[in-house]
Amino acid sequence: MNTYEIVAMIALVLSVFLLLRVISLQSQLNEIKSDLEWLKNRPGNAGVSTSYRAKSVSSTSEVHPPHSPPMIDQATFEERILFLTHDNKKIQAIKEVREARGWGLKEAKDYVDHLENEYKQKNL
Repeated sequence: MNTYEIVAMIALVLSVFLLLRVISLQSQLNEIKSDLEWLKNRPGNAGVSTSYRAKSVSSTSEVHPPHSPPMIDQATFEERILFLTHDNKKIQAIKEVREARGWGLKEAKDYVDHLENEYKQKNL
């Protein structure tokens, strides 16, 4: 291998590395945009449309395991989860429930499904 081939290989590897970094940053930017959209659409903000308003879950005893930690602001948490499901980001919603509650995958998915179904039933 001569010097030009080595330089070309290094440039190629560097280009692939930079492409992967750009993709990662784009993903982070999309998550930030989603969070900003959620904050902008929260009820109670001036000039914000209230067409998407989350409802509290009235009977969550069948969904919550007995060892779940208490949530500081349950309504805001549920709004966030419903916003993500409404925005076709159900996997992200399940992930956030798992992180916030310390639940397993099945419990978190059941909780998100329960919130989504109850919201749909109340807004028919």
